[in-house]
Amino acid sequence: MEEAVKALLMLRSDIIEHGRKIEYKINEQHRALSNESERFRYQINGIVREAGQGIDKAAKQSLDSVNEDYRRAVDDMTEKVANADRIIKKWQIGGGVFLLCAAITMCALMYFLSSSLLKKKAELQNYENAVEVAKAYTNSDAYICGNRLCIKPGQNMGNGYRQAKERSR
Repeated sequence: MEEAVKALLMLRSDIIEHGRKIEYKINEQHRALSNESERFRYQINGIVREAGQGIDKAAKQSLDSVNEDYRRAVDDMTEKVANADRIIKKWQIGGGVFLLCAAITMCALMYFLSSSLLKKKAELQNYENAVEVAKAYTNSDAYICGNRLCIKPGQNMGNGYRQAKERSR
């Protein structure tokens, strides 16, 4: 996505640069045409005044037509560059929104996974504690009598075992 945005930005700058070159060429041609027209006017005025006035009028009309054509071309190119700029900005905004959504989704996923992992870790610790208690029980000389463990040494319960004392909490 980042490469697409870079490509669009490069395209935008290329279009702007191309528009500037066209504008420069148009201005250069306009100046060249204006200079040529002035030289032509003076030559005609020098030969025949009356004919020069008619030719001068025709040359002005011709230049106005050319200027109008060039102005339209520049306006069209300016509009195209502005449209390309708007498109690039829309792509940038869309990319930003997409990245924001992806970041929010990743944060939510990380939160969910971390809380799930913490629960599983606590559950695993309980199982590990239970395994240790079961190992201790099987390795000892004890058995369950009632809701407590009975162990051998101590007060006789009739079979040589006594109940373990309650744990103080």
